[in-house]
Amino acid sequence: MTNDLKLFSISHHKATVLVREKFSLNNLEVKHFLQKLKEVLSIEEAIVLSTCNRVEVYYVSKLSQTTDILKLLCALKCLIPSDQYTQYIDDKEGDDAVEYLFSTGIGVNSLLLGDLQIYGQLKNAYQSATDENMCQAFLHRLMHTFFHFHKRISNETSFKKGISSNGYAAVKVTDEFCTHQPEAKVLIIGLGEMGKDVCQYLQKKEIKNVSITNRSVERSLQINKTFGFEVIDYKQHIDKLSEFDVVITSAHHEKIVYEPTTSKAKSPQLIIDLCSPRTVSPAFNKVGTKVLNIDDLGLQLDETIKLRKAALPDVNVIFQEELIKFNGWLKETYFTPTVLLLKNALEEVRRDSLATFKKEFNSSELEAIERVSNRMIQKIVQLPTLQLKEACKQGNVATLNEALKALFMLEEPSIHTSKI
Repeated sequence: MTNDLKLFSISHHKATVLVREKFSLNNLEVKHFLQKLKEVLSIEEAIVLSTCNRVEVYYVSKLSQTTDILKLLCALKCLIPSDQYTQYIDDKEGDDAVEYLFSTGIGVNSLLLGDLQIYGQLKNAYQSATDENMCQAFLHRLMHTFFHFHKRISNETSFKKGISSNGYAAVKVTDEFCTHQPEAKVLIIGLGEMGKDVCQYLQKKEIKNVSITNRSVERSLQINKTFGFEVIDYKQHIDKLSEFDVVITSAHHEKIVYEPTTSKAKSPQLIIDLCSPRTVSPAFNKVGTKVLNIDDLGLQLDETIKLRKAALPDVNVIFQEELIKFNGWLKETYFTPTVLLLKNALEEVRRDSLATFKKEFNSSELEAIERVSNRMIQKIVQLPTLQLKEACKQGNVATLNEALKALFMLEEPSIHTSKI
């Protein structure tokens, strides 16, 4: 029943960060891309998810449009469409696409198993699609099924226990560095959602000598008030990199902005780039600086990851239960138009009958008749509705649906087109 759901994905499963950053979309580009999916490809429902690890399109269509979506994405990013990009694409449909969406949303498909940030990113992607009127009944119902699934995973399994994210992985590497160099000075660049998480993890690890910088001074002062980290003027932070041993950046840019200096000033010993596209030049490696990007962080096989792997069978059981419910809803949408036709036909009979005898009753009597006749229609419609729902479970809803149409002579309104 979910065959209309399709997936287009370029992710870390097949594509390196060098490839992924070519297709990375900012918020404005996501909005523009959603519009083009509708205008150019006639896709009426779609969610576009763009993170440092993936660019994905979940869309509703009878046919796969993988090739056309790739061409559209290449056009948006000013890339020449090429067969070389097809090797990085995953495409799925039906139940497989639903499972991929749900798995992605809880972090099963992340570099860091159970990544906490992906849930919020998918939720934001859904909101963006809703704002662009690219979500209708199918995707609205699917996403709310996912939200319920996510809640059950949190409440009924150990999969969401512990901490696991790119920010956490960066802090773990930093903590190992500071163990050998307790006096190391750390700079956090960018204080968005990920940057704030990094600050929180650093505080929990009791790492000292931490400074922060952000485009917004107000944001820097807010984080300073929360964590007590020293604030560095953003306009001067590039010139001050040499004063720090470890730099962690999550401040988004469309290009590389951090290059090693040609002066004799020392470079940081460790730079962790949490951005996509990357903002730190690999040339730092040539001057003795260790540069790590989101791919380099890799899986952190600690107790948290082991716990989450052990919970995967429970996660799958809950997914199968939620998939059955969603497919049940889809089947019910098959006969909903017929029920509405029946209700409208009965309502027409009711109105015609009341009109015939209207003059024979006073206003209070008419009100009573209105109430009684309305309840009668509800009772009449209730039985075939229940029978159709039961037929859904047994797999013969189509036969009963057509029989109901024939029995009550229910015809869907025809669309007449005039020829010029």
